[in-house]
Amino acid sequence: MKKVITLFLVTLVLTAGIQAQVHLDITPYLWLDSKENAAAEYSPSLQELYDWYERPAMANLSLNLENEFLKLYAQVEVRSDLMADLHNPTFSNLQIYQNGGIYFDPNFPDTGYAEFNSDFLTFSIGRRKLDWGPGYYGLGLSDIAPYFDHIWFGASYPDKTGEWKYTFVLITTDRRATGSDKTFIAHSFAWSWPNLIITAMDYNLIYNRGPDLQELAPLIHFHGLYQRDQNVALGLAADWKANPALRFYSELFIDDFQTSIESGESNPGGMGLILGSQFLIKEGNPVKNVLTRAEDHTLKNEDFSFKGGIYLRLEHLWASQYLYNREEVAGEFTSPLYYMWEYTPEIVNSYFGAAYGPDRTIDRITLTYDKAPVKGELLFEYHRIGSFGIDGLYAAPFDNWITLGNPVMNQFRIAFSGMWNYKEDRSLFGDLKIDFGEDFRVQGGFGWGLKLF
Repeated sequence: MKKVITLFLVTLVLTAGIQAQVHLDITPYLWLDSKENAAAEYSPSLQELYDWYERPAMANLSLNLENEFLKLYAQVEVRSDLMADLHNPTFSNLQIYQNGGIYFDPNFPDTGYAEFNSDFLTFSIGRRKLDWGPGYYGLGLSDIAPYFDHIWFGASYPDKTGEWKYTFVLITTDRRATGSDKTFIAHSFAWSWPNLIITAMDYNLIYNRGPDLQELAPLIHFHGLYQRDQNVALGLAADWKANPALRFYSELFIDDFQTSIESGESNPGGMGLILGSQFLIKEGNPVKNVLTRAEDHTLKNEDFSFKGGIYLRLEHLWASQYLYNREEVAGEFTSPLYYMWEYTPEIVNSYFGAAYGPDRTIDRITLTYDKAPVKGELLFEYHRIGSFGIDGLYAAPFDNWITLGNPVMNQFRIAFSGMWNYKEDRSLFGDLKIDFGEDFRVQGGFGWGLKLF
């Protein structure tokens, strides 16, 4: 009886003063796309998946229950079917009747979670975007991925000079996509000062079995099971705010490394590196989104990113050709997603970290104007894509792991996006993307958003 009373009192405290909010967004959007109709057996690329998620859903219904400590959130988006769009391109997200049938995306919800927050503790369980790195892209855990089914625990402890922070995350994958158990466990330890954050990260991918208890603890798993059905890696990150208008950041991911005295039979170097900087040109209050987006619910570690004003950002990503790779497909640092499009299953190989996987470099430059009620961004990206990739043969000799696999393809993107919140509950927005190099494509659109309630 005492346990029941205790549980009741704890529940009462946590739910006291909880507020319920229900929101419905309507977002008609028109677009043009130069891409030709895809073949019947075509599978979407990661770029097409990410671009599709950037297009707004025609409607979004969300429920939010929240008080000072607790938050329960879920949303359902009604959006067009990706494969139906590729097979029979449409001009609007409202057009769900295509080729004699009704097609809309049944893969919802992509965001739903319970979160507890206090001054020193954070706990989250459910499905949402997660992010650890200081850059736009990430190497260990990145919010470019559509979502992660997760448990997240964070704790912080302030001292006289700054703050110590620890974060634990456990992510499970869909067995329908992986064919077996695949669990991602990671720990991060951060030392945060007013102008510098240094973070050490520890990653462990367990596959073909469930995790053991020792694998929930940091560091000790590296040889506790002699790496039986596991892929372990280390990460380091730094974020330095040199002055109020300038920051520099970096992230290093080390899966394996090969020294000059080792033979080509040794495991190859599986590494990734991000270098970036951000320059604040003019301060300003950022735009507050009128419409509900999955990005607004991203759970991430602290960094010094500028959130408003006018700023320039430069970033370089290098992912070696053996990064994330293993002899066994199940042991690769991939997060396969199971989708149902056109009433047919489709598996898309996403990643926990680098958005496009290994064997690639990305140079990214953005100029952002974010001063309420207007936000706009101009983007230039240059991708060098090796021919080895995640599907390359992971077998000795590993004589060359630093350079990209030949032949190397070049792909460029120039893009612009803009948004104007002309009323508290209404917004106009548009975007344009131009891809050229190995593949040419132009796509763009214009939309209007209304928060009905």
